[in-house]
Amino acid sequence: MSMRVFCGPFQPSLEDAFVECVRKLAASRATFAVVAPSRRMAERLQRLLALERGLSVLGCRFHTFYSLALEVFDEEGSLTKDLVADGLFHDKVVDSVLAAKFRGRASTRGLAGAYRSSIRDLVDCGFSPESYRQDFAGLLKDGPEKKRLEEVLQVQEEYLRRLSASGVLPPSGLTRLAAEAVERGAEPALERYAELLYYSFYDLTGAQTDFFSAVAKARPVCVFFPYIKDHPGYRFARRFYEEVLHAGGAAPIHLEARSASRALGPVLDALSRPARRAVLARENALVVISASGAGDEAWAAAKEILRLRAGEDPPDFSEIGIVARTLEPYRSTLVAVLRENAIPFSLGSGDPLLRHPIAKLCLSLLQLGRR
Repeated sequence: MSMRVFCGPFQPSLEDAFVECVRKLAASRATFAVVAPSRRMAERLQRLLALERGLSVLGCRFHTFYSLALEVFDEEGSLTKDLVADGLFHDKVVDSVLAAKFRGRASTRGLAGAYRSSIRDLVDCGFSPESYRQDFAGLLKDGPEKKRLEEVLQVQEEYLRRLSASGVLPPSGLTRLAAEAVERGAEPALERYAELLYYSFYDLTGAQTDFFSAVAKARPVCVFFPYIKDHPGYRFARRFYEEVLHAGGAAPIHLEARSASRALGPVLDALSRPARRAVLARENALVVISASGAGDEAWAAAKEILRLRAGEDPPDFSEIGIVARTLEPYRSTLVAVLRENAIPFSLGSGDPLLRHPIAKLCLSLLQLGRR
């Protein structure tokens, strides 16, 4: 196994190390792959390399775990043996199993969703009804918990039986097949890559972990892992760091966390450290305000902006930013509240395409055949 691991916060430590690694690979004219946990992250890395850092990455292929598994599986020539269906198909199969189980009795949307989520987790971690009966059934005491577990496993068993009869893989089936192909040496798709760069994932399902470990044994791998050792804010990633990322032999490289160069300065380092957070609060660098709902959050943000503007040496409006995990739930409310408080603003992007009636009409026309 040839695996290098870089640990640190995303910005600027991991991004700088990632760009430098890509720069060296591109200079050597090697073909390499970047594997991200989501397509959105892959697009972010493409913008980082090509637009922000001005690099040419013609020899690079960007993947998610799923697309890399699909490439390995397709290269082996066995893709036609099984079908890969989207999430809606799998949801409908589970719903049909539940409908037969309840025999006409109403199954609430929440109950169906809970079953789907539980079955997805069981399949992803590789836990099957057969393994339960062989290894665990005799270890559990009789009671309501055991009964509920066995009911979920019965639904899972019927769900897997129907998928098998239809020739459709379970959600993690493609990843498991790809891992098996790599382990037995049938990985011509990976041979073209001088190195595979895994970026930003901090936890994987059982199937994804098996696939990652198989790839790391077969090809040179470099991992950029968001983790600061002994920092309470990164405790969620410690187990994966200790159990998986030390398997390559070489000790992980811990990058320096340069908080001064980050947009929020030392605030991120203090979020999970109460003592440090209190110091920053006294310095007026970090204030936590509790609010209920999007409307109250927007109102509190607007009043905080006005407070900052009323102080000594007030910042310009253009120097104040409002950040949300996703803008969509706040868009209309935020616009109304900022206008009400006479705060100039720029959202940076227009309304989503499907907010426009003509776009909705076009989408309906395009989907007529499918429906």
